[in-house]
Amino acid sequence: MKKLIEKMVEDNTPALVFRKKERYLPCDLFFAGCEIENNRRAYDNLSEGQKGEKVYCYYHFNEGKKFKVCQYWYYYAYNLYLPFDNHIHDIDCVKLFVNKKADEPEYITCNLHKGRQIAKLENGKVPALEVELGGHGMLAKVPGLKLPLYWGGKEDKNLLIPPKKTWKN
Repeated sequence: MKKLIEKMVEDNTPALVFRKKERYLPCDLFFAGCEIENNRRAYDNLSEGQKGEKVYCYYHFNEGKKFKVCQYWYYYAYNLYLPFDNHIHDIDCVKLFVNKKADEPEYITCNLHKGRQIAKLENGKVPALEVELGGHGMLAKVPGLKLPLYWGGKEDKNLLIPPKKTWKN
């Protein structure tokens, strides 16, 4: 059963779309050891290649009457959301609701600084997620999505898909 859950979680992992200017990618809370109060300094000392190698996602799985729910949790060493909200240790979450009858994703919810997005999915396809520059809130790329101006320029994008080896329940 555990392998089936892990496969479903990994198969439905959303791609994350970051801005080129993003300085902090999701990583393991303990990437630099147990003294997590030094995470920002340790992360800032990594090369761009090392930061890419440290990409990490936690997940949790729940099952209800109508849906299986995959939660994807992303930890960042620092939240650089100028000029509004700068702080160490940022965690953001996405929840994917998989319809048990159809056995395909039906809804996705994304947390962001100014609320939450709840999107119905078309044809059971998990959309890529636009990640807010510095603040790490996420929006699902669904038809009609218009990004707020403070998310960064439309041409300033890189695509990142977290590797499967980075998962931890």
